[in-house]
Amino acid sequence: MFVNILLLLGSTHGFYLSYAIFSKNNTDNNANLILALFVFCFSLSLFSVVLDISGVQKHLPHTLLLDIPIMFLFTPLLYIYVKKLSATTFYQVKIKHFFPAIIAFIINIPFYLQSGQFKSNFIYGLEPLSEINQWYVIILEFVFAFIVAIQIALYLNNIHRHLKQHHTIVNNNFSYTEKINLTWLARLNIMVSILFVFFLLELAFEVNAASCIDYGSGLFCEHSWVTAEPAFFFSEIGAVICIYVISIYGLKQPEIFDKFKNIYDEKLAINTTKNIENVQQTPDKNTNNDNHLPTQKYQNSSLTTELSLSIYQELCKFITEQQLHLNTELSLPQLAEQSGWSKHNLSQAINQGAGKNFFDFVNSLRVEHAKKLLVSSANMSILDVSLDAGFNSRSAFYNAFKKHTQMTPSEFRKH
Repeated sequence: MFVNILLLLGSTHGFYLSYAIFSKNNTDNNANLILALFVFCFSLSLFSVVLDISGVQKHLPHTLLLDIPIMFLFTPLLYIYVKKLSATTFYQVKIKHFFPAIIAFIINIPFYLQSGQFKSNFIYGLEPLSEINQWYVIILEFVFAFIVAIQIALYLNNIHRHLKQHHTIVNNNFSYTEKINLTWLARLNIMVSILFVFFLLELAFEVNAASCIDYGSGLFCEHSWVTAEPAFFFSEIGAVICIYVISIYGLKQPEIFDKFKNIYDEKLAINTTKNIENVQQTPDKNTNNDNHLPTQKYQNSSLTTELSLSIYQELCKFITEQQLHLNTELSLPQLAEQSGWSKHNLSQAINQGAGKNFFDFVNSLRVEHAKKLLVSSANMSILDVSLDAGFNSRSAFYNAFKKHTQMTPSEFRKH
């Protein structure tokens, strides 16, 4: 009874959440539309489980098996949402992601067209199955389940790889990561992966129970709990938790599509709008440390290592003089526009000169500014110091300060 109420509350909340997310949809990107569809499918699947375990579905036979095509939509919709939210250009949804769901629906059409009495008899085994129906049962219980398992595994892996790539793009182009690093989606993907493991275990348990009932062969068939109705619904309860996680973070997730537009322009990557021939050709000895320079990455670049280090020196001087690092939303495209160098040349100069990505490079300058404030302005609070140094949150300041100094701001001030 408790599980039934929990799943009913979760599915009801999910239906409302899908409407709330849909109402925030941006037609230029449609990322929220995809997330709303994902939550709706999750909720519809949960509601189907509620109808089943409560016995209501026996009186509503036309709702039977309607959730099977939906199972093929979970991970494709999550993958499309991640792609739409983080793509550097507009992501066009491809119909191939929906082929398994479409095929599953087509295969089930003959069943959907049957009478309610036939559906009840078929699902609940109220009459012997014909040879054709036996093959249909095999498709439902084994083939569909196997294809769904393979599909989920592939998409979860692709989502994990794309989020890692996205994390790299953010660190290479932005000096802040709050609300654009999609950490909550990475955690959601881990949660869905755990649910997938529970799904496989439950599926294996159901297959074994069916084998014990139908053929008398299987594992632990002599125990009554093997063939009994499941008392716990781990994957379904986990789905409820996922819905509440999305309600907390998904509604707060801003559209970051515009931030990634034109981040990489390959035609301009090899050019520079500034006359780099005027840059000092001899780099400072303190910056030329070939032991840590990532030169192999830029072997095909038209910018030499020496010139890259010279640009790095000029860049550091330009940023500190203009105090650009104190801009909380400084990005690599903005810096390229203000400095006159191309994004590609700036990225190479920072990587080779500082041995860091753009995010760590700018935050290291902010930390140095914060260190001066902590010493010279004893009356300033830690929060005021963080905001004055260009950090847009206290937690981001603490994380960056601890990373670059191995101590907290309070500890540094005491020392």
